[in-house]
Amino acid sequence: DLIEQNIGGIIIAPIPEADNGETYRAVQRSGIPIVSIVRELNGVESSSVVTEDYNGVRDLLDYLIQIGHERIGYIASHPSNRRKVALQAYKDALKANGLEYRDEWVQMSALQGISGGKEAVIKMLAFAEKPSAIFACNDLTAIGALHGIRQIGLQVPEDIAVIGFDNIEVAEYLEVPLTTVGQPKTLNRWKWAILALDLEIQNMLQLSH
Repeated sequence: DLIEQNIGGIIIAPIPEADNGETYRAVQRSGIPIVSIVRELNGVESSSVVTEDYNGVRDLLDYLIQIGHERIGYIASHPSNRRKVALQAYKDALKANGLEYRDEWVQMSALQGISGGKEAVIKMLAFAEKPSAIFACNDLTAIGALHGIRQIGLQVPEDIAVIGFDNIEVAEYLEVPLTTVGQPKTLNRWKWAILALDLEIQNMLQLSH
């Protein structure tokens, strides 16, 4: 029992697409506050420390369109923190700029990370008409896309551009430099989560008096 262990609060990094809402709500009912990190808890009212994935993706796609890309594909691996949010941002960006949405240019792989990116991009590029740029939901997926593109005999960026989202350290050491959007460092996220949890505990203590 968490209360018997004198736990004052919990920071949770939830697994994508996992349905643990009732468990989290039960913890809250026991008087223990929760703060989530990386992503929000579905169906649970709690504080969270997350990145602005939607706006970040929209800004990135708007930039691609501004520099002349009108045929943009989207790939995602599983699990990904932002695959659904990024897909909505992708659809909205195309619509806002009067560009066509094409099912074959959206590939959501069931594989993880690099393997998922490679599988997704090979499926996408099997169609006769190919995008001029591909946005990947994270950098590992983008790295997989680079491998897949090279496997089928195309070149980056000469034949197709690839854009990631995370700016992980390994992206700097690729044979082909990866264009990517930076994210707050994990340590900073934990610091903000601890501060948020401390505020939650203080509020509960005030309400109890």
